[in-house]
Amino acid sequence: MSYAVYYNQAERIIEVKVQGNVAKEDVKEIFHQWLQIAKEQECFSVLYDWREATLSRLSTMDIYELPRILAKMVIPLGIRPARLRRAVVTSENEDEDKARFAETVTANVGQVAKFFHDMDAARKWLDQN
Repeated sequence: MSYAVYYNQAERIIEVKVQGNVAKEDVKEIFHQWLQIAKEQECFSVLYDWREATLSRLSTMDIYELPRILAKMVIPLGIRPARLRRAVVTSENEDEDKARFAETVTANVGQVAKFFHDMDAARKWLDQN
C-alpha cells in the first residue's frame, strides 16, 4: 500500500491518493498525515482518491471503528469531528454495501463522508459543503 497526502491550495482541500491493498492500520496512518495538514491549514475538506486501492482487507468491524478512531484523533488537536468533510472516490469494482455502511456509521458519530465513483462529482460535493 502506498499513499500521498497534499494540500491543494487552489481548491482549499486536502487530497489523499491511495494505491494497493489497504488495511485498518494504513487508514489510521493516513488519518494522522492529513490531520496534521488540516490543523496547519485550517482545512477540513478531504478528497480521497481510492480508485487504485483495494479495500477488501477492511472488515465490517474496521469500517465501523474508523470514524470513532478519527474522532479520538481530532479532539486533542482542537478540531471538532463534525467539521470534517470527506469525499471518497473508489473504483466501480468496490462493494457498494461497504460504502453505504461507511457513510452511515460516519454519520452516526456526527461526521460527514460520501462515496463516489466520479472525481468531478466528489470535488463538486466538497465545494458545496
